Amino acid sequence: MPTFRFSKLYFLLITIFALILVIPLALAALAQPTINPIASPIDATKSIISGTTIPNYKIIVTGGPYEIPPTYADDQGNFEVTVALTQETTNIFNIQVENSQGEQSEPLQINIIESASQAAAAEASGGGDHTAPAAPIIDTFPQTIDAAQYTFTGSGEAGATLNISGSQSKSLIIDSTSHFSIVLTLLQNTINTFNFVILDPSGNISPSTKITITEKTEANTSDPNEENTRVLVLNDISGHWAENYIIEMINNGDMQGYDDHTFRPNNPINRAEFTKTILEALNYPSNLENSQPSFPDVTPGIWYATYVATAKTANIIQGFDDNTFRPGDNITRAEALKILLLAGNIQLETKTESPFKDVPINEWYTPYILTAYHLGIVNGYQNGDFGPGDNLTRAQVTKIVMELKKQL
Repeated sequence: MPTFRFSKLYFLLITIFALILVIPLALAALAQPTINPIASPIDATKSIISGTTIPNYKIIVTGGPYEIPPTYADDQGNFEVTVALTQETTNIFNIQVENSQGEQSEPLQINIIESASQAAAAEASGGGDHTAPAAPIIDTFPQTIDAAQYTFTGSGEAGATLNISGSQSKSLIIDSTSHFSIVLTLLQNTINTFNFVILDPSGNISPSTKITITEKTEANTSDPNEENTRVLVLNDISGHWAENYIIEMINNGDMQGYDDHTFRPNNPINRAEFTKTILEALNYPSNLENSQPSFPDVTPGIWYATYVATAKTANIIQGFDDNTFRPGDNITRAEALKILLLAGNIQLETKTESPFKDVPINEWYTPYILTAYHLGIVNGYQNGDFGPGDNLTRAQVTKIVMELKKQL
């Protein structure tokens, strides 16, 4: 009899212990969110993932070309996440919800096909609208103004919704003429940033047009021909990893966009353009207009001649073994870092080991790369390479310049 009671007690204890282990695991398995229908295939630079879950749950989305910051469901459990799309491929996203205890649901995979041809075929077969609207066009406006409000005008897809976010959030329906006019309140004595985006009736979202306008109460805005009418309207940087660097560089006057309202962040930059950018960003005096030609392939009087001459005199650049500068060549990541650190008068570090597989310790560029890396100015690639011979992009320029300035 005692043996029976012991066995029964042992079984009861085992059962309780199992429940203690299993119940928390069951509770941690949160339900996956419910996702609203998403157009796919689609011809667009971005899409919207929306759905419902428990109110105030954290929404975590991974995938696509850029890191996606988490958001939260509202008090009704609704959420909406805008995701960038890699062009002409299937974009794979995983979405999870998380409660206040840090417990997460299993990932829910969402596939969005970005393909102009497949989107056109879907539309031709009666599948509805699979094409995103064009980015909204903003008419010219002053960059600096003394005012409480400003009326922005522009154009976009008729009948679609224009959403504005940033320093103020507002929306309107674009009229049948494809034109719009909207009054926005300006924060005083600061830079106001507004992001304009169009959402069509099918839920397709346009590329963004981001603008900045500075409200300066004491500004003299009486002369419309002064330089403060320079406009910043860039429709290809929203969501880009270097967006904030780009805006800061342009606001400082160190780089400019193009006449078609693009910055072209992924384009390479040539040696002449980079030299000019570095000298202007670091406020080097450019007083050598009457100097002798610096290199035989730098034409006297050409727009970059003064910058090249200044940089050569300051021992920031030396040129190549054949005594040329090659101003039109795309600058490499290694070449750019040498110019950058010399211009910033940064003391080079002496290292005996390289963290990059493709940066041998005995190359001429190694001290520049390793110094910039340890200062947080640059990073390598995920595969462990640095790519010293790769072209430097315009976006990468903005990062290394702004990060260098933090060291000065």
